[in-house]
Amino acid sequence: MNSQTASYRRILFSTSVIGGATVITILIGIFRTKALALLTGPEGIGLLGVLTNVSVLVTTIAGMGLATSAVREIAATPDRARQAAISRALWLGSLPLALTGALAMWLLREPIAWLVTDNDEHALLIGLSGIAVVLGVFAAAQQAVLQGLQRIRALSTVRIGGALGATLLAVPAAWWLGTAGILV
Repeated sequence: MNSQTASYRRILFSTSVIGGATVITILIGIFRTKALALLTGPEGIGLLGVLTNVSVLVTTIAGMGLATSAVREIAATPDRARQAAISRALWLGSLPLALTGALAMWLLREPIAWLVTDNDEHALLIGLSGIAVVLGVFAAAQQAVLQGLQRIRALSTVRIGGALGATLLAVPAAWWLGTAGILV
């Protein structure tokens, strides 16, 4: 088997594993959304959409493309010691970015609430969703390391585990707290 055939097989394997993980993640997300809709109604689903979109936007801005750059750097470096150094730098760089993003969410919670909901009724939930920003930046860093090291199975396991964990936390929280449980 020549190197080109091996490369094609590796690409096919990676694509099928990530594709399968994506399908499973989508199915888990559908179940979670349906359960949350039944527990919180239209207001809860609308609030979930607002909180998700705001936190994803702030997470993207706070991450500043660091994870994307790290994937390229880790993948292009054959030296394990250098890969470890890049990973450490990614984590050290992610910490202040994540905390800055969360702090921005907290400090700007009322203007953001007014911008996205035309009132400040959910400002506290928007501010607290800064926790999602921290977790999102760290998740992007972890996924970047796994992707850069070409640990495709581990990457798919993390994605499925994240979706399953979110469902196992969010559904009971919404059942117990109602619409406020959407934050989880």
